[in-house]
Amino acid sequence: MNPTTTVPEQGSTDRPPLTQDEPRRPGDFGLDVRRLRTIRLIAFGVLAIPLLLLGLLALKFVSLPVTQAWHGAAYEKQEYTSAIDRLAPVWVVNWFEPYLPHLTKGTDLLQAGDDAAAEAELRTALEVWEGSSDLNQPIHAQCKILNNLAISIERQADLIEDPAERADRLFEAEQMLFVCASGGGGGQDGEGGGGGGAGNEDQETTDENEKRVEEKRRGADEEAGNDPDARQKEGQGGAPDPGSPRHEDPSGTGPTEEATTEGQTSGNPKEDELEERNKSANQGDGESSSPGEAQDPEKPW
Repeated sequence: MNPTTTVPEQGSTDRPPLTQDEPRRPGDFGLDVRRLRTIRLIAFGVLAIPLLLLGLLALKFVSLPVTQAWHGAAYEKQEYTSAIDRLAPVWVVNWFEPYLPHLTKGTDLLQAGDDAAAEAELRTALEVWEGSSDLNQPIHAQCKILNNLAISIERQADLIEDPAERADRLFEAEQMLFVCASGGGGGQDGEGGGGGGAGNEDQETTDENEKRVEEKRRGADEEAGNDPDARQKEGQGGAPDPGSPRHEDPSGTGPTEEATTEGQTSGNPKEDELEERNKSANQGDGESSSPGEAQDPEKPW
């Protein structure tokens, strides 16, 4: 007897019940849940390290202009001690222009009148700048550091009673300013010194400072009984060789002892220009600042 199938009448709502399978576990699919969880934790841990570093890097970038504005507000109010305290964020993991915190603190100390501490901090800034490279060694920073360092030395030299010792310290400051005079700077090992560079953003102030320090140094040398012209600035070069006597008589028949001689020029227009400027300063030509008046240090920002 064939089984009969009951067909629901048309329009009837009766439906055969749907069967539902039993809930299946991950193990039923051959998955190791414990291993999956371990792999997930390892992946999160590996990704968290670069994400954390990127977050810290972004935070560092954001904090730099904020710190700059915060420090600048105190600096403009001449609250230099407070300005130094506000530099705290830039001392932590400072990968960008690492010389800058030392330059900024040294300038603050200089404005506060602590010249010895300012000199130490600015020397550190110079060492860090010289040891850096590429973006961490911008050419404009060298002259900012040297200008402020020279002022700190000049102020301390003014307090030295012994003229010979005072002249030595002033000459040290004079050499630093000579590197950046007439737009120089931006080079290492004496390169770019005494003009020819593009690292000095405040050439006029540097030239005035150099002239003032040189006048003080020459006065101290004279007071000590030394020849002011005996000192030679680093990178300036020695005295030109007078050369061999040269006959000016085209025929060559004139007496040898009456022949005129000419000394050789330095052949360096920068040195000739510097010599002319020094002569003008010694003769009192042109405008110059008061010998006892020190220029304000440059702001590092």
